[in-house]
Order: sequence, then structure tokens, then C-alpha cells
Amino acid sequence: MQVSKMVPTLNSSCFDEVLSLAVAPGKSHGDMIAILENNVFQCLRQSDYCALFVGASRFNHSCCPRAVNDCDRSQAVIRALVDIPEGEEVCISSVPPRSNYQDRQEKLSGKGFRCRCERCVEESIVDPQLLVPCKCGKFKFSIAGDVPRQQSCSACQCQFERSAAMANLRSLEAANEFMRTHSAAQADPRELVKKLNPVAELATVGRVNGAPPNHLQSLQLLNNLANCHYFVATRIPGPHRKTSLGAFFDIKERFMTAYEANHGKTMQRDTNYVQSLHRVLMGDFSDKDKKKMWERKLVETCVWHFGQRSIPVGVTTDVHS
Repeated sequence: MQVSKMVPTLNSSCFDEVLSLAVAPGKSHGDMIAILENNVFQCLRQSDYCALFVGASRFNHSCCPRAVNDCDRSQAVIRALVDIPEGEEVCISSVPPRSNYQDRQEKLSGKGFRCRCERCVEESIVDPQLLVPCKCGKFKFSIAGDVPRQQSCSACQCQFERSAAMANLRSLEAANEFMRTHSAAQADPRELVKKLNPVAELATVGRVNGAPPNHLQSLQLLNNLANCHYFVATRIPGPHRKTSLGAFFDIKERFMTAYEANHGKTMQRDTNYVQSLHRVLMGDFSDKDKKKMWERKLVETCVWHFGQRSIPVGVTTDVHS
């Protein structure tokens, strides 16, 4: 929803409150559009919408928030994600916590500040989403632009070429772009699995000059591949069903583990994470313990974010089997 469409919906009695909200540097305090752009929230329960809540807009930001704004188009509730000691400030996040350091800072710069929370201080030195684990498991290389093009593992002396890792990352990006095309939508999912499998290997932990396993493109590729396996298992009859479902669960677990890590130390998760948990539980589990583990994750996430044990209807609207 464009914020310009929100202005006519504002009640005249709350205009003064809205006009008192902060705007980005260089913007006029009387510019209603600028105020909305700086203060609206994407609705956690209805992610296709954004809404303005004056009280919630007055909370300070942290990229490692201990509270979340649980809101739909008409109501907002600030929910604590952990026990917060009396006297300590309650902060919420103004940007998606799953984003990497650079993306978060770019979004926040539009609001007129740089975040210097504990997480940002740590990730300004080493961004975990740009790291490539060495095959020995004792060292991590980086594809960040300010590190040497050639790096060496201090434990096993394995060599790393940043340019080769970047080339692998571009291959992942190209595959993800293809998956958004009409050709991919019309393709046999079995052929898509064959196409994506070798690309996914480029982001496997321990691969020499591999792409960063926790990079957004790596996660998107894993999610695409997992969904292809799911379609093969559920829409194409044959003896492959059990194998394809097994592959779906294995790849989805890799995706979810990395996705969790990308949120940092906060317990906040975005709508896509909740929807992914829901999709996993739509499958047929052969391992009952695994199913209980996923169910527990979903219940805990819903309690933290929505104050209930089940997913709100609006969150599952776009999730299909």
C-alpha cells in the first residue's frame, strides 16, 4: 500500500498527534507523506498492508529487538519477546531483522540515523551473512568488499578466492531470477530439481570457494529447491514420493536453520519464517519426533509474536499446499 493513499483515511482528531512524529532529515514536519513514510509499519498479521500507530512509532529502534509490534490494519500490540528487566528500554525493530548489516543501515539511513546497537557494532566488523566456512570447519572466509581477494585458512592453509565465490553467488542469483519467470512456472518440477541441485551445491558448507551459505540468494535457492521437491512429491504420482518428501524436509531444515541465524540474537521472526514453518507442517512426516520439533517451533513463535498458539488467519492466506 502506498502511504499517499493513507492520508485521506486519517481521522482529523489525530492529525496533531501524527504531525508530532519524527521525519527524516531534510523533510518538513508539516509534510504528512514524509511523516507516514518515516513511521508506518508493515503489518505483521497482514504483510501486504502497512499501518500507522502513533504510540508504536515512538519506540526507539534496535536491530536486536526484545519486543515486536504485533499489528494488523487497525490494532497494534507491543509484545515482549523475552523477559525485560524493570528500568531497561523496550526497543522494537524498524527494519526486517533478517536483513544483513548493510541493508539494515541503508534502510535506517532513510529515517535519518545509523543504528549502533550491539548487533550492528559486531556485524560492522564481520557480517555473518557474507561468511564462507572453510572445509576444515575451523575458519571462515569473507566476500566483503574490504577484505583481501585471496585469503588463507589459519587452521588448514586452504586457499580462498573471493572472485570465485562471488561468481558462484551470481550463479545462485541467476537461478533465482529464472525461478521467477513464466518458463519456470510452466516447467516440469522434476526438471527444475535437476537444474537447481548443482546450483545449490555452490552454497554447501565446506565447498571450496563456495557462496556464503547464509546469504539471501543462498536461502532463496534452497527454498526454491525445497518447494520443487514438494511439488514432485505431491503432484506427480510415482514411487519417488517418499524420496522427494525426504529431500523437501532435509532442504527445508537447512533453509530454516540458516534463516533463524540471519535474525541474530533476537527472538523476532518475520512473516515469511512463520509461513515457512506452516508449509513444512503441511507435509506428511515419517519421523514423528521431527514433526513434534517443528510443531513446537511454530507454537513458540506464535505465542511470542501473536499471543496465541496458532497462526492468525491473515498470515496463512498466501500459503498454499
